[in-house]
Amino acid sequence: MRYNFGPVTTVISNSGWTTLGFPVASPALEEFGLKFTAGGAHISRTMMLTELESVLVTVPSGSSASDYRDAILARNVLAKTTESTRQKSFRHRRDLYALDESVPIFALLRKLNTFDPKSLPLLAGQVAWARDPLFRATTAPILDATEGARVDPPGLAQAVEAVFPNHYSGLSCNKIARNAASSWTQSGHLAGRANKTRSRVKPTPVAITLAMFLGQAAGFHGPAVFSNPWCRLLDLTADQARTRARDAHRAGLLNLRAVELQATLKLILEGEPPYDLFVRWKPLSLQATGWQPDLNDGVRMNIRPFATADTLRKRVKIKWDKDRGKEPQRDKAEYPWFWGWDEEKRDFASVGSEPDGNRWNDCHYAGEFKQRARK
Repeated sequence: MRYNFGPVTTVISNSGWTTLGFPVASPALEEFGLKFTAGGAHISRTMMLTELESVLVTVPSGSSASDYRDAILARNVLAKTTESTRQKSFRHRRDLYALDESVPIFALLRKLNTFDPKSLPLLAGQVAWARDPLFRATTAPILDATEGARVDPPGLAQAVEAVFPNHYSGLSCNKIARNAASSWTQSGHLAGRANKTRSRVKPTPVAITLAMFLGQAAGFHGPAVFSNPWCRLLDLTADQARTRARDAHRAGLLNLRAVELQATLKLILEGEPPYDLFVRWKPLSLQATGWQPDLNDGVRMNIRPFATADTLRKRVKIKWDKDRGKEPQRDKAEYPWFWGWDEEKRDFASVGSEPDGNRWNDCHYAGEFKQRARK
């Protein structure tokens, strides 16, 4: 899949998956801005939302990576008292957010933030999660907690140890947990100061737009894009993500038609009803499974899945119900639709002892049913 963010063009390929739903490392995904190596800013810092906001307000959109660097180090926009703290601040923010608009994930954050700066907590949280394995390691206790449930740093520390066994000392795990708890609070997933409880985030159109782009880039295509891990970070089910994505579509942030078309084309390729191919003069054992068109069957038969899905540029006025005339007697097992089809039932297996010979074209058969007929 090719994405264009202004001057930036990156090609992302599909990949395998870890048990957490995060993609396996690949050069293309690393180029996009995801991080996979051990370590991360949360070993010593939080997601630093307020300071990120200061950088985005101070440095104009379209600036170079050196402009972001100079803003923190030379201009000291974060008001750090020493050179070493300025260096650390820059390094940690670069680790979490890239601070380079030639990196697509930061280009997305930067561009979407201009549409709705109030969405920055959820934008920053998604990007930080994509770029910090330590922050990601604390995800399960957050997403598994019910609204209002207590979430303590010790539980987050145990999650870090479970993901990185014997990699960090107990002291380090506790520190990562405290920083992560602060970041989850900044993103809106936790509430409270000393005693933190789970709260549900309120996704905005801008936030769901970023989640959809990240999911597509990470290899979630078709219907799966609505259940990608960034949508889960926004506390959305697949159905809720689809609804929110429609809001983003109406706001002009997202071309949902393209996403839904991709999902529909996938279903057509799979060839399951109602997007299956059916040719009444072919025996059941020779009916196509999946998208396997036969040009000899004619355009009318082959475009039925696309017309059913309303994916053609113009709507076609074609009858798929019943043609004139009667069919000569055919084998009951191979041509069950000539034996009393009721005009509704899918996977119709015939009724009665005599054929009616009606030339139906709108029958539907599942791939499994067709495969059984071939045995």
